[in-house]
Amino acid sequence: MAHITTTLTNAEYRAQRGYAKSDLDLIHKSPALLEWKKNAPCEASEVAITGTALHAAVLEPEAFASEYIKRPSFDRRTKDGKAGAEAFDATMAGSGKIILDADDYDQVTTMRDSIMAHPVAAHLLGLPGVSEASIFFEIDGLRCKA
Repeated sequence: MAHITTTLTNAEYRAQRGYAKSDLDLIHKSPALLEWKKNAPCEASEVAITGTALHAAVLEPEAFASEYIKRPSFDRRTKDGKAGAEAFDATMAGSGKIILDADDYDQVTTMRDSIMAHPVAAHLLGLPGVSEASIFFEIDGLRCKA
């Protein structure tokens, strides 16, 4: 029997026990790849961070508004610019917000606005339904998630 919830954040979903499709794709290539993915210390790339932000901006606008913040533009080539950026980051530390540089934030919101300006995309995204439901289930004793 499947369990469906709509209350998990992306981080909470990823922390849940279970195999996602991307995990199964790695196992299909080699189980060692999944172990490497789980244990290799690596930070998300800037492209992945931007993609995740766009995903939230389009499919979960409330989450985007509450979880992301735009870092003001600072000229980091100057002493004052570096100090301003560091002060902003220090102020936001512990807030739980994901800080995007001004250019990245503007890029995400421009892409979101472009998607929503497309009549078919706007219609489909405006239909009633649930975005980002988390589904947990078992297949032959293997806990899976989607």
